[in-house]
Amino acid sequence: VFELQFTHKDKAADIKQKHADKEYKAVIETEDEITEEDLQNISEVVGEIKQDTPERVEHRRADKTRKREVYEASWEKTGDKKFELTVKAEAGTYIKELIHGDEGRTQPNISELIGAPAECVQLDVTWIEK
Repeated sequence: VFELQFTHKDKAADIKQKHADKEYKAVIETEDEITEEDLQNISEVVGEIKQDTPERVEHRRADKTRKREVYEASWEKTGDKKFELTVKAEAGTYIKELIHGDEGRTQPNISELIGAPAECVQLDVTWIEK
């Protein structure tokens, strides 16, 4: 962590409410072995996606379908059942659900595109729009 700073309560609230595009790096594990050919399908996630309110947040968010934009997606295979995904997406995109699909509540999703159930085991924000 670099350039970490203390801030006032009011400023923290503003930061949390900011609608900023972000880039993420995710470590993903799959139930089945995946090939480079499977991973090529990830490019189909770039563009508009539709996300119903995820089950994990439906107790605090309105249950509706949200359209979000995925600007970029790249990947690197790191094992037979593991790869790293870098995604740049519109603010408000639920990245974990983009990966596992949330029982079909996110379309398209990485799990369906690669043909194997996938779980995000690590997720880091690597860039925030200023």
